[in-house]
Amino acid sequence: MKHVLIIDDSRLAREAIAKILIGCNFDRSAIAFVENGQDALELMTMQPVDLLIIGDNLADFTPVRLLEEIQVLENAQGTIHSEQSSQPVRTTKAPRLVLYREPATKIALEQRPDLDATTLAKPFDRHNLCTTLHQLTNSACFEHHQQQDIRLTSEEKAETGGSVLIVDDESSNIEVAAGILKNRYRVVAAKNGKQALNILAKQRGKIDLVLLDIMMPEMDGYQVCSAIKNDSETAHIPVIFLTAKSQVEDITKGFAAGAVDYITKPLQGEILLARVNTHITLKHNQEKLARQVNQLEETAQLREDIEKITQHDLKAPLASILFHAGKITDKPLASAIKSTVNNVIGMINLSLELYKIEQGIYQFSPVATSIEPLIQDAISGCQLEAENKQIKLVFNNHSKRQASIEPLLCLSVFSNLIKNAVEAAPVGSEISIELTDDNDTLVFSCKNLGVIPESLRNNLFDKYVSGNIKQGSGLGAYSAKLMTEAQGGQIQYEIEQELYTRFIVTLPAQNQ
Repeated sequence: MKHVLIIDDSRLAREAIAKILIGCNFDRSAIAFVENGQDALELMTMQPVDLLIIGDNLADFTPVRLLEEIQVLENAQGTIHSEQSSQPVRTTKAPRLVLYREPATKIALEQRPDLDATTLAKPFDRHNLCTTLHQLTNSACFEHHQQQDIRLTSEEKAETGGSVLIVDDESSNIEVAAGILKNRYRVVAAKNGKQALNILAKQRGKIDLVLLDIMMPEMDGYQVCSAIKNDSETAHIPVIFLTAKSQVEDITKGFAAGAVDYITKPLQGEILLARVNTHITLKHNQEKLARQVNQLEETAQLREDIEKITQHDLKAPLASILFHAGKITDKPLASAIKSTVNNVIGMINLSLELYKIEQGIYQFSPVATSIEPLIQDAISGCQLEAENKQIKLVFNNHSKRQASIEPLLCLSVFSNLIKNAVEAAPVGSEISIELTDDNDTLVFSCKNLGVIPESLRNNLFDKYVSGNIKQGSGLGAYSAKLMTEAQGGQIQYEIEQELYTRFIVTLPAQNQ
């Protein structure tokens, strides 16, 4: 297998898949990455592809639509001429794996067997991916890696703990199995399939493995196993069949129903313990890996959030640079440009601080600071947009005290709130900005004509909420809240007479 193509719009996902493939002894040069379907189609006209791994979150194609286009490409008279070469590039039907998060994607692909796609749910771990790719490609490298994943050392076979449900219509069989397991695991028993399913329903998340007899009245083991695997709440629980049958057909039928293993009767203590320990350990490891994958995906999303916050905050100062550029001969304006550029640099540095705040690892280091210059800088950064809407920015300072804050965070808070006010206020109106004292705090307020829509008032400070920005990140109020609270302050808003909106930020004053 010389050429693998990974198609996913998430850089983190592409790199994670590539890392697993490299661990299976793939050469990194054999792995190609693209982030959209169009690039994938263009690449496939220029070189053969032996394996396709497709994410379900592409911007330009659904998995079904992309596979249709790939199918057309592969069927197009056997050869396609590359734009960069006069030599024809022969296309063949490459195995394709679709990684999906939404069940609708799997359903859509199941309805199109002609597309011949294998699916794997996200989040996945290394073992699941290698197992699926081995089944799809029959490549020895995936089989070898799969065996490595399930080979446990003596240390890994130490007691893992957990709960085992034993299902058997013979009390003596339950007693034997429970006697072997009870010193290491919590044991629950059921004497028929219906009782077993009731226990699983009542003890959601508490059963780690099911030992299931095949020959039972009413519901046999195959039916019980199928019911377990068809329930999304229990499908992840490993099932081991306990059987007196050792015929290949019976074993195959058990695996087809979803079992992970089987043990023949009469039970042998060491074998039962080893099998149960192995599969519970694998289950725990898979759950741990799945959590790690989710954390990585959340971190990737957080990075994207930070980029959106940065873009939102930088829009005003960058516009101010353009506004002043035509008047560079004026020294005061040149100084204003320098100040604005410094604000831009500071906001870029702020991205890391925002990440730390949201992760709960931010260390607040307050500095005695005069608030007025920060407000003036924020007003300057929003001046161009205000002038374009003929909005007057009026600032009244009634305080001479210093605040115990971090200047960079406060500048961003003030810039966010003033910018949002300018965007929300009607043309030709006035925005009133004030700074006052209130006991041990300083109070910043920003008031504009116009009110927040009723539908947004309860969750205004949540992510991606924006009543006035058509294409913004919706993170302005959210980031302002994060940065205010990180400094020991508070932020709120008031609706006055259903005509005006006033945002109020309370910050700790510096002790005299």
